[in-house]
Amino acid sequence: LAQRLAQHGHLVLRVDFRGAGGSSGWASVRATHGEVEDVLASVEWLQTHMGVSAVHVVGYSTGAAVGATALDKSEAIKGLVAVGFPFGGWNGVLAIASKWALGPHFHPAEKSQKPIVFITGDRDEITSVEEMEERCRSCQEPTALHILPGAGHFDIVGRGRYIEATVRHIGVYLSSYGNGQGESSGSSVAASS
Repeated sequence: LAQRLAQHGHLVLRVDFRGAGGSSGWASVRATHGEVEDVLASVEWLQTHMGVSAVHVVGYSTGAAVGATALDKSEAIKGLVAVGFPFGGWNGVLAIASKWALGPHFHPAEKSQKPIVFITGDRDEITSVEEMEERCRSCQEPTALHILPGAGHFDIVGRGRYIEATVRHIGVYLSSYGNGQGESSGSSVAASS
């Protein structure tokens, strides 16, 4: 996802959480062992080293949950694109585990007045479309939900038509909210899970 956004001309800093990808440390099941602080440090790094004033967090799965918690912890963060937010549910072990582990990260998003875009598949194995719609209704405006027909949770950022649709939705969001004032300058931080 980060690579595709960069190919579309966006300044992207991809963050691997602790214990994931090439990062050291230990991953946390509930994303409570410094992941939010890592996103905030990344935002600060973009400001200090790249001169960026407006940052948009783009998170996939756990990254979306962590992005929701970070959303109002920095004035530089102007909004969130939550791709495959793992709200969870009662339709399987993975869904139940996500509800327990990552569901609490949603509460800060409900209270935020910053723009949030949710992108999900209508075949998401972790969170149903109905759950996504209900959660979106509980958020402040501006909030949008884009549902990708035929996509499961792990398809959204995969190759092919789903990644293109996801990048297109993010591009529209950035065109509208790029610098937090409806202008298209800004940066995105892609937080992966």
